[in-house]
Amino acid sequence: MIEKSLCEEVLGKALSTGADYAEIFAERSPATSLFMVDKRLEEISDSVNSGAGIRVMSGTRSVYGSTTDLSRAGLLLLAEQVAEAALERLLAGRRKAL
Repeated sequence: MIEKSLCEEVLGKALSTGADYAEIFAERSPATSLFMVDKRLEEISDSVNSGAGIRVMSGTRSVYGSTTDLSRAGLLLLAEQVAEAALERLLAGRRKAL
């Protein structure tokens, strides 16, 4: 679903603010819906739901984000946003400790 080289690039971006750990979760699920009216089948609809999530951990703090945009640009944007949010949480925790 997501090529290994893209996963490596996305994980690198997710770890770019100094996080300890990052992971990608990708999912693709087919679905079929049946629509009935008065016990009569009116419509059958097939669809595929897909998306990805990225979790970044810094110490005991974690941040998770998800997207349905599985393009290179979409995944890298999500990785950047999650990495920045993880850094903000880490810094906020350190300020509280002081």
